[in-house]
Amino acid sequence: MKHLQGIVAVFVTVLVIGGGAYFYLRARSSASEQRKIVRHIGTAEVETICTLGGNNISEDESSYYNSLTFFARGEACATVSGKDTGRERVTFNGVTSEPFEYVQLAFYDADFSPDGRRFVYTASNVPLNSVLHLTSTGERADWKPQRFIVADNKKGPVYDDIYRPQYSPDGAHLGYCGYKGGVFYGDGVYVKVIDDKETGTTNKITDCESLFGQKEEIKDGWHVISPDGSLKMEAYFDPEDSASTHCLMANCRVYLSLINAATNEKIKTFSSFGTVSQSVFSPDSKHYAFFGDPWVSIRATSTEPSSIIIDGEKRPAPFVEIFNMNFSADSKTLHYNAREGNEVYYVVEPVGVQ
Repeated sequence: MKHLQGIVAVFVTVLVIGGGAYFYLRARSSASEQRKIVRHIGTAEVETICTLGGNNISEDESSYYNSLTFFARGEACATVSGKDTGRERVTFNGVTSEPFEYVQLAFYDADFSPDGRRFVYTASNVPLNSVLHLTSTGERADWKPQRFIVADNKKGPVYDDIYRPQYSPDGAHLGYCGYKGGVFYGDGVYVKVIDDKETGTTNKITDCESLFGQKEEIKDGWHVISPDGSLKMEAYFDPEDSASTHCLMANCRVYLSLINAATNEKIKTFSSFGTVSQSVFSPDSKHYAFFGDPWVSIRATSTEPSSIIIDGEKRPAPFVEIFNMNFSADSKTLHYNAREGNEVYYVVEPVGVQ
C-alpha cells in the first residue's frame, strides 16, 4: 500500500477523497447502537465498521485499485463478496443482494445517504470483456457496459452506462445520470434521473456531478486553502530528488509547507515523507491535518509508521489505507476511515490533545 499511496497522491489524488468530502454520522436509536470502541491508538478511538471476509485483500491493494471490495464513509460501510466467482453480492446493514456479474463501488459509482442508512451503487449483468470496443469499420465504438443502479436492494432501469448516483443533502431524493450511447465513442447523451423519473438530458458529463445543487469540494491533498483564506498547505517534491532517477521510480521525498496565504511566507515545513495526502483545515481555520507516509530509500527499508500530523504534531496511524479525512463541524475532532488487513475502521482523533 505504501507504493500505491504514492501513486494515488501524485496522479489520482481525487481518490483520497475516495469517497468523500463530507463527514456523515449515522443516527442511533438505542443503546445497542452505541459506537463500539475496539481499541485506542494514541489518543484516537478506533471502531471497526466492517470486516472484509473472503475478499482476499493483500497489503498492496487499496479501495481504489480494488474498488469492488468495499465502500465506506464515516460509520457506514458496504462490502462485496464473490469476486473470485464472477457473481458479486453487496452486503449493507446486514442485507445481502442478489448476485451480479460485477458491481462498481468507486466514489463516482456509489453513495451513502447523509444519515448513512441508505446506499446506492452501480452494477451490471454483462461481462466487461463482451462490451464492444470497435465499430464494424474499425473506429472506436461507444462505451456501452449496460449498467444500472441498485438502491434499497431495488434495481433501476438498464442504461448504456451510469454516472454519479447521489442522494440529495436531506437524503429524501436519489439521482444519477444514465448514458444513452451512440455508434461512436462519446456521441451519446446523459439522461438526468431523479427519483426514478427522467427529468432532462445533457451532453456534458460535468452536469451530472451535482444534480441537487450541492457543491462537493474535491481535495487533491497537495494544495489546500483554509476556509477563511488566511493559510494554505502545499506539498512538493524535494528539489534534489526531483531531478534524480529514483524520483522517477516513485521513490522521491515529499515536503509539505504551511504557508501564510497573504505573504506567501512559509510558517512551517515538514519533510521526508514518501506520500502526503488528505490535507485538511478545520472549519474555523485554526487547525490543520494531513496524512504522511514515511519516505523509504531505494536502498533501505523503514520501520517508521505512517502518521497523521495535526497542528504540527505527529499522531500514530499504522494503517494500510486512510481516506475521508475531515474535521468535525465544531473543529474539536478529526475523523477519518482506515483499513488494516480485512478490517475497515472509523477513527476519531481529538484536536488539541496529545
